[in-house]
Amino acid sequence: AQVAGAYRALQAAFAETSKSANIIPVEKDALNVQIEQAKADYRSAVDAGIYTQESLRLFSAAIDAAVYDASTTRYALQREVDTAYENLITASEELKTLPADLTVLSDEYRVDNENRYISGISFGITAGELLSDIRCGDERVSIAIAGEDGSPAEDQAIVRSGMQAQLIFEGEVLESYSLSVVGDLGLSERPGIQTLLTVKSCILGYGELSELQRLSADADGNGKINVLDLLRIKLNILNAQY
Repeated sequence: AQVAGAYRALQAAFAETSKSANIIPVEKDALNVQIEQAKADYRSAVDAGIYTQESLRLFSAAIDAAVYDASTTRYALQREVDTAYENLITASEELKTLPADLTVLSDEYRVDNENRYISGISFGITAGELLSDIRCGDERVSIAIAGEDGSPAEDQAIVRSGMQAQLIFEGEVLESYSLSVVGDLGLSERPGIQTLLTVKSCILGYGELSELQRLSADADGNGKINVLDLLRIKLNILNAQY
């Protein structure tokens, strides 16, 4: 309905700015206003989940294809837009609506869907192993593990804090979750003395951690960083679990 309304606005602009059905050029400025409004209306439909971003791109391209010069007549322009609009509607009807549920679910890890974090991941877990224990609330959405820069990670890659879990729909990344590995504060190749000193300083109130580092330092996942977390990370280091 929003698309049809936008198109009717275009038709009204043709009628208002044309004195003759076939030979008087349309008024450029007035029609440009209507075109921009049509694009805005369609973008609102996309934001509401009615159409996908690809559908918006097709619509914008169809309108842009109707760009004209001083010699363009009302008849020629409207015929061009009619054809583009019909092609757009045909394409749009084949597109799926955007997923409404982009939450991540897991029986193994802690998931903060509001702030987009997945924590409680043991050091040494591979990307493939992590993927087997997380899923999206919408079954049409797939999840892929990526590095901090967003580049795809191999299934055998070891998951590190700062990597991402990307929610993908029809080839487009809709959301990204930051991954937090227990004891991995991103200070070195493997957690060690520097990690212990940093966590100790935080406990004593001498230092501050980023939100991602706090999740990694909270080894028992109780929302607090204390001596028990420090001991657990230390034991993991001594037992060569890092």
